[in-house]
Amino acid sequence: MRKTLCFFGGYGPQYWLNIRTPDIEGKCDGITVCSLDDEGKLIKLSDIHGIDSPATLAVSPGGKFLYAANELNNFKGLGHGGGISSFSFDEKSNKLKILNQVSGSCTAYIAIDKYGKYLFVANHGSYYYVSRYEIDDFGHVTPSVIRDEGCVCVYKIMNDGSVGPLVDRLVLEGRGHDPIVHGVSHPHCVVIDENDDVIIPDKGGDQIYYCHFSRDNEKLAVRSVFNSGDGSSPRHAVFIKGTPYIAVTNEFDAHLTIYRIDRANGCLVPTAKVDTYDPDIPQECDLVDTARPWAIDVRIHPNGKFVYVDNTQNIICLFYLNEHGGIELIENTPVENAGMVRGMGISPDGRYLIITGVSGEKADVFAINQHSGHLSHVSSIELPTPTAVAFKVYGGRDD
Repeated sequence: MRKTLCFFGGYGPQYWLNIRTPDIEGKCDGITVCSLDDEGKLIKLSDIHGIDSPATLAVSPGGKFLYAANELNNFKGLGHGGGISSFSFDEKSNKLKILNQVSGSCTAYIAIDKYGKYLFVANHGSYYYVSRYEIDDFGHVTPSVIRDEGCVCVYKIMNDGSVGPLVDRLVLEGRGHDPIVHGVSHPHCVVIDENDDVIIPDKGGDQIYYCHFSRDNEKLAVRSVFNSGDGSSPRHAVFIKGTPYIAVTNEFDAHLTIYRIDRANGCLVPTAKVDTYDPDIPQECDLVDTARPWAIDVRIHPNGKFVYVDNTQNIICLFYLNEHGGIELIENTPVENAGMVRGMGISPDGRYLIITGVSGEKADVFAINQHSGHLSHVSSIELPTPTAVAFKVYGGRDD
């Protein structure tokens, strides 16, 4: 009988704006493996510890290997920022075994290609990242930013599933609206589709990179850079399979934007833009001090029509996507006691949406109505400052 497994990762201590005291007292030091039963209940099967801040996850095709981006400021005391960890998974014991680890640069996101041959890693910040305001004797405020260059790195995956050599490194350029937050490019996500097209939302540069990955020379080629607007901070993206569209969330203006990929001309064409902000719901996130919420993650139902976005009002917004790239808000679903919602995932069969609540220290499971997309809460599980969920169908096989 085929079963669905869920891998959960989370934050260790996070030093985004402070170098001495963490902005988040993250408690996660490993990855938890759970089963998801037919009723939407999560049952813990195993966990592996000693893995620093595995904040985002990627599963190989078939689920034999798992990869984690270690988002922290000083991985293994090397002073280079974060890292990447690889694992093998044993279906008999339901346990992970670490294969190897490599250093990165505050690895914010990790993705894998369709064949499981390459890892794509979005990096922002580092051990040397500091942001502050300096005030002179006349009261003039000058922003000061020290941060390593934002980049996307491509690593080869070895036959045993371990992370191999770095084959390419694309450095992003540009500044955005805010002199601190947008002081330099700050890629927050990287995704690759079956055509080897690559989308990189650059939160720091208020722009979206559209690239193509060549397997012949193992390089990323930039086709175009789309300016998403001052202060937009594009954060996460997802390809909408079977369509020419992608969906992108903007962190700072809390918008969801749909773009058509013009592959012939190598550019992105916006087709719709809507606000995820609900004026009737107060800002509840305990980690954001702005009145306007931030949009965070975006996920697409396997039917290609239901689009889900979460924001720091701790709600999940359901949008309907039509064949012309237009979107319509259907409803907002609150996530109770989440603290701050973070990563989401939809089970491969499209029956359940799982969302992590980082400071609420839990994950919530919602059943998805297959006709309307409506969400109904069915269960929760306690986890240490979770930020990410990834899925494996039990009994799968790598290509």
